[in-house]
Amino acid sequence: MITLCRACRHMKTVRSARGSSFFLCGLAFVKPGMPKSPPQPVRNCAGFATSFQKENV
Repeated sequence: MITLCRACRHMKTVRSARGSSFFLCGLAFVKPGMPKSPPQPVRNCAGFATSFQKENV
């Protein structure tokens, strides 16, 4: 699946006890309106930042 989340510095992959995995957006804890676990695939995101970009949060 092609999604911005895979390349975003704010994303963490979380695995459940049952083996499912999902993306958790770290910005959701500091920026109102950002989804914790956005529906996939994400093609546009106001908070997207690669690991090569400075964070402007």
